[in-house]
Amino acid sequence: MGDLAAKALVCAGTEPWCKTAWFCGAQCQRDAWPTHKRFCRAYDVERKEQELQRLYEDGVRNITRSGVRGALDQLQAAADLATRQKNRMYEGLCAKWIATCYDRLDDHAKAQAFAEQALLIARELKDWKLEAESLIGLGLVMRKQQPEGWRRALIYFEVALSAARRHADVEVEASALGNIGAIRMMEDRAEGMRALMECASIREDMLNAAVAQFRLTGDSGPTTAAFHNYTTSLINLGGAAYLQGDWDFAIELYEKALTHAETLSDVERQCTILVNLANMSEVQDSL
Repeated sequence: MGDLAAKALVCAGTEPWCKTAWFCGAQCQRDAWPTHKRFCRAYDVERKEQELQRLYEDGVRNITRSGVRGALDQLQAAADLATRQKNRMYEGLCAKWIATCYDRLDDHAKAQAFAEQALLIARELKDWKLEAESLIGLGLVMRKQQPEGWRRALIYFEVALSAARRHADVEVEASALGNIGAIRMMEDRAEGMRALMECASIREDMLNAAVAQFRLTGDSGPTTAAFHNYTTSLINLGGAAYLQGDWDFAIELYEKALTHAETLSDVERQCTILVNLANMSEVQDSL
């Protein structure tokens, strides 16, 4: 910080922001103004981005915590704010998650529109990760929306997987593998199982890393997300093991997933797992 800015701080006795700065005299204020103005403008930009980031992160967290519709409202508000601030990165991130919300609400037309919007922004910004994640989101929509959409979805997932491996991004890699495995189970169950096993292994490593980080920092956010993702991978792998006829392995996976779901107080997933276990028990009893 230059001499004038330092003088302004001494005179002010506080941060040199327009509405709180006090100076020893008019000349001091005039001398400090160029630096003061730059500081204020930089602070204003930072403050606005922090507000946008908070709104966006709250929306993403609430997809699993308080429900999709509430999260959708928050993410839409964040997207509107990003548009007003001309922040294309956050516009793209919001569009990606809004697509996820609409997909979970079975509004596939809107989900596709927002996934495509996120993809366009990612390519405009040359952001490989946002592009890969947008392709995964678009693939999920295509898989549900069109009779043969799963074939196009598989292409999107594989492109995302290649990008993730080029950039050594395990989060995107696991997401792509999980979706590839689910599709491969329809045609080649051995290939599907391999992809799902690899996905679960990556998710487990990510969970262990998040737990270790939590012990160091006390930040539970990444740990909660890692638990959710690992639990999902176990449920998907359990379903695949059931289709393969490996019931003991399927039960083991479901019971492990149930433990994690109970830890997370995730009632919806607990119900899903218990229904799957009940169905398996009923089939076994009928044999």
